[in-house]
Amino acid sequence: MQTAPRGAADRGTKEVEVIVERRRRVRRGPRPITIIITALVALLSFGAMFAIISGAWPPRSEPIVIIPTPVSTYVNGLAVEKVGAPRKEGDQVIVTVKVTNNVKVPPPVRGTPTPNAPTPLPEPSTVRNGTVKVFFYDKPVEDASRAIVGSAVGNVTELKPGESKEIEIVAIGVGEYCDGCYEAFPDTIWTDRDTVISPATPAP
Repeated sequence: MQTAPRGAADRGTKEVEVIVERRRRVRRGPRPITIIITALVALLSFGAMFAIISGAWPPRSEPIVIIPTPVSTYVNGLAVEKVGAPRKEGDQVIVTVKVTNNVKVPPPVRGTPTPNAPTPLPEPSTVRNGTVKVFFYDKPVEDASRAIVGSAVGNVTELKPGESKEIEIVAIGVGEYCDGCYEAFPDTIWTDRDTVISPATPAP
């Protein structure tokens, strides 16, 4: 009777031991490190979901606060007063303002300037075109943390010195603003004393 070689027997024994070890692992279940990693991943997932739902994450940036600044030298002479409350018509918000021309502009210097000559005093001027800007806020105007939720620009034309006009400014796409939480101010002006640049004459 022939017996199997010793090497073959050893290989057979090792294969049996591997199979037995695999069965033991299956019966034992997952390793502790696997359970720990799974629990950590689940905890992080639920934590992130809770933070997003509660609004704690992602972090929100502070609202940008814009202080109205006129861009024309003498624009502060254009007085703007709010008239009544804004009214809504569909997706539009309409603001009525009263614009009064108190603008004074120095007359242009003519001829050759004389050294040490007195500076000409500002004189009342006709506003050929003036722009009025409106900002809507989510909080009262006096609140430094207010944020802009909408804006619009209107125009007033041919306003003589001392005259007043009421104009309507139409805004579209304004967000939620509180009652009275808006501001109207002059932005730019062009007067009859401003230099007008004529178009260049084409070459013959």
